Amino acid sequence: MSGAALAALLAAPVPAWVGGESGAYLRAPVGATAFAMGGAFAAAPQYLACWWNPAALAAYRERHAALGMGVRSLGRMEGFGGISFRIPTRFGLGVSMLYRGDPFLDDLYDENENPVDGGSYSTLTFKAGVGYLINRSWSAGIGFGVYYQSLPTAFTSDGVLNSTVTGIGGFTLALRYQALDRWCVALMARNLGLTMDWEITASEDGYYGSRSSDKPLPEFVLASRFEGSLLRHPLVWTSDLAGYVFDGDWKRLPHAEDQWHNGVEWRRWESFYLRLGLGEVPLSGTLFSDASAYFDAFSLRVTGGFAWQLKRISDGLWVNYGIASDKSGMLFDQVLDISLAF
Repeated sequence: MSGAALAALLAAPVPAWVGGESGAYLRAPVGATAFAMGGAFAAAPQYLACWWNPAALAAYRERHAALGMGVRSLGRMEGFGGISFRIPTRFGLGVSMLYRGDPFLDDLYDENENPVDGGSYSTLTFKAGVGYLINRSWSAGIGFGVYYQSLPTAFTSDGVLNSTVTGIGGFTLALRYQALDRWCVALMARNLGLTMDWEITASEDGYYGSRSSDKPLPEFVLASRFEGSLLRHPLVWTSDLAGYVFDGDWKRLPHAEDQWHNGVEWRRWESFYLRLGLGEVPLSGTLFSDASAYFDAFSLRVTGGFAWQLKRISDGLWVNYGIASDKSGMLFDQVLDISLAF
């Protein structure tokens, strides 16, 4: 890929379709359990609750910690971690961190077809949240984030120049209801009030070629978790419906879209769970207005994985693994983590 082409791509306006809108790098599931279950994890996350649903921080008595990494198609990498705990009375607190990027992006050339240094990009996201237990059935939560991105935007004789930006905000408002012992639901609004103002570095003397305001889409989520049984063993079904209706300026999107995520976890063995899911199933209005265009663009993720309890070390220690097809359906993404309840 030429440097000029890459720089033009990064500086170009994003399309109006949801998958190409601002903040798309944040929408892939975080954590191997969520990954294996199609991205349906928001109603009752066992760990990384700060990321998924801050209202759940107050619903659990145990502390939770997790650390993991992922390898995605086309050389993309990620790493993540988090911890959450209850404090006296009715509150829960949590923090989490996510790295996503491509540290091995190379084989780049300038406009004269001369090789240049690698053009790796990086993103770092930190989230903090607090949950409050209203009563046995209801809990509420709020979270916010700090977002950092570094992207290559210019190529010179000395190598690649990156532009960077940091944003603070991206608030999450969450409400969780434990309807029955085996069923809970949650309602959330995510990525509220986040703006990242880019100054695009275009030359080695510090010239800024352009300015751009980056505002991720607000996301509205309705989530549920139900525990039933299969062959006399617990079977957990999770479902997240994520809606994208407005852009970052709260203007209605030309192509509003819902994405449906579903996952199941079969606890056939006490210390080993099997997981399957379907993620990013689009529920766009195009299905009714232009069915042929809808099915031409249709794609989803098929996911799977497992959880293995390391009882010899600790009853609360689990290894979680997830694998999923990428959007092309020809390559695979994988995530592995270790979670601990203590």
